[in-house]
Amino acid sequence: MARRTRTAAAAGVVGAGLVLGLTGCVGGGGPTVSRDVAIEDVTAVELAASGDLTVRRGDTPSLTVRAAEGTQGRLVSEVRDGVLVLDARSSFGFQNLGDVEYELVVTELEQVVVSGSGDVTGADVSGDVLRVSITGSGSVELDGVDADRVQAAIDGSGDIELSGRAATAALGIDGSGNIDAEDLRADEVDASIGGSGSVAVDAGRRLAVSIGGSGSVRYTGDPEITQEIDGSGSVVRED
Repeated sequence: MARRTRTAAAAGVVGAGLVLGLTGCVGGGGPTVSRDVAIEDVTAVELAASGDLTVRRGDTPSLTVRAAEGTQGRLVSEVRDGVLVLDARSSFGFQNLGDVEYELVVTELEQVVVSGSGDVTGADVSGDVLRVSITGSGSVELDGVDADRVQAAIDGSGDIELSGRAATAALGIDGSGNIDAEDLRADEVDASIGGSGSVAVDAGRRLAVSIGGSGSVRYTGDPEITQEIDGSGSVVRED
């Protein structure tokens, strides 16, 4: 009986340790503080850590990071091959970052990459080329796009929403993601899906569709259409 009691007590100690360990995995602790980071003028950004990134255009490049005081020391912002990468150092116990907010000001935006579960929003994006890509389950929403060429790609289950105008747009999904470009007026659109994803477009002159799987393409406009479907995919016109 005494041995059974000691065993139960030991299990209770271990359980308490696990609870304390798991508690330490949530958030960085402390009040939310803002930190200004000096950055060079870049045209590309990658959100590799979890969090919310807001991008806007301005004359002076800047980056402001808002997060718990205990989290700030783990957050990294550095330029790699011309791309501003927003990442986080690993921590013992795989500690959750908690709520992290980035506000980025750039003179021009040409590329947005989400390589995790973060979310990006932006407005008034103009230039020759705009590239947007997601690997994971994050999301990107860009309004006021004005570009000659737009390229958007999802590898996973992420979501991309674009509005504005473009001369040409190339939209691709490998997985179950969604690209909503119904408010992006484009003259020529190439849409490709490998999997069960969905694409919505507004095509003016030409729409080329390639689907391998059960994906769907919805379109508005009156374009000339070419399609190649291998599976149960569909191309549907919306009024």
